[in-house]
Amino acid sequence: VLRPAAAAPSDYYRHVFFDNSNQREVYWQSSAAKTAPSELRSVGWRLPVESTVFRTPPNAIRIEWQSAPGGSWDAQIQFVSFPNRFPDFAGATLFFWVYSPEPIAAADLPNVMLSDARGGLQVATMPGSFTVEEPLADYTGDLPAGQWVPVRVPFAKLRSASVYQFRPERLQSVIFHQRRADGKKHVLIVDDIRIDDETAAGAAGVPPGRKDQSH
Repeated sequence: VLRPAAAAPSDYYRHVFFDNSNQREVYWQSSAAKTAPSELRSVGWRLPVESTVFRTPPNAIRIEWQSAPGGSWDAQIQFVSFPNRFPDFAGATLFFWVYSPEPIAAADLPNVMLSDARGGLQVATMPGSFTVEEPLADYTGDLPAGQWVPVRVPFAKLRSASVYQFRPERLQSVIFHQRRADGKKHVLIVDDIRIDDETAAGAAGVPPGRKDQSH
């Protein structure tokens, strides 16, 4: 009788990377770093929680930046680890949703990269890897205002940027990084990050991404 109840949380944690924050003001499992003159909004060096705009209630994660020449910024959303959590994610594709209150041209969107190292990009702490940065725009195109846009990143298309092979089942961080220094303020709200297969995502109502539609 107890097996179905025990199996449900295990299945959830094999697919869900982020759905909601338990904290109201700041997402504890995140980091926000900047190098002047670029700006990245943070709360105690972590990313703020967005409680008024979200895809699924009650909140999402807010990335608010201003990219400047000579500066940089990194916004990391990290794996939630706790004792006895199932160690591996199951699925061949990373899915998440993005939203902006104002339109953002494709060239002004950040790059995105993934890391399976517990220290994010600090791969020296343990054998780990991170992927080559890719423009988020490759998966979204120009971002319209006031509309949730799905992003789907097939792991098979990613390349490792370190000496170690990237292991998506051990994903630790989803990282957004400064791209073009346009000097303007932008807001990107991120919600519902999960790892799954295409058939499961389709059943959940995730439409195909724009990048694959162009091939």
